[in-house]
Amino acid sequence: CRAGSHADYPGTTVQRFANTATSLPLKLVTDSPLWAARTRSRIRDFSFQCATSAVATRWCSAVSRRPHAEIGRGDVISYLDDMAKCAVEWHRVLDDEGLLWLNIGDTASGSGGAGGDYNKGGAKEGRPRYRQGRVDRDPMQWLNIPHRVVETFVECGWLYRACITWDKNSLRPEDLKHARRPGLSHEFVFMLAKSRSHRFFESELVERGSVWHFPPARRVKHQAPFPIELPLRCIPLSTKPGEWVLDPFAGSGTTLRAAEQLGCNSVGIDLYAGTTGAKADPI
Repeated sequence: CRAGSHADYPGTTVQRFANTATSLPLKLVTDSPLWAARTRSRIRDFSFQCATSAVATRWCSAVSRRPHAEIGRGDVISYLDDMAKCAVEWHRVLDDEGLLWLNIGDTASGSGGAGGDYNKGGAKEGRPRYRQGRVDRDPMQWLNIPHRVVETFVECGWLYRACITWDKNSLRPEDLKHARRPGLSHEFVFMLAKSRSHRFFESELVERGSVWHFPPARRVKHQAPFPIELPLRCIPLSTKPGEWVLDPFAGSGTTLRAAEQLGCNSVGIDLYAGTTGAKADPI
């Protein structure tokens, strides 16, 4: 890849580190037993300066194109186990001075396509319904997924450095009469580090406090988009032009486009080929 260009890999964030190993010119690979014996000597000198991604938090049994491979299928404990595997893989490929940024929204026990929001006149009328998978809390309460994911990462060796509250300046579409609680207008963005010697270019901060204000993505077909403003803020805090950025849940390619704007190389991984919409170099 050239600086400012993208490498787009279809696949799950865990599996594709191994499956794409020998085709990466700068030697990105996992220590998967399948690949490690023949590739370790080739990959020890390459790492990313920044990793940023939005993490899915829906457990459902809805019809999917590849349900066996999606993180977020099945029960909440399996989801956290899958995220632990991701934490180990990402820790390996991040540079010792790099940062990981995770954007995670919460979900409520008992929420899903059977809720009143999906009925006639509801805020989600006409959208596809889904059935939530098995959870470990009684209905009508938050599952606290964002912080549980972060605790999982800490157990896997990450340093929990900051929690940013992203104020979206708008309410999430939902029927508050049905929800019977205040509406949601925020998500969390977590900053994690691999080591205490991580970089942090404080002069690149757009807002110096722990509450950031910018609107969500609009008119994006991907079901879980985040605005380009998010990676544009996060990447420069640990990454210089020409260095490498990873998005292991690349989705619609927002992080890859932000990296291009900032003059950085980038690698995106997604289960569905061609969803990123980003120009990718063949590798």
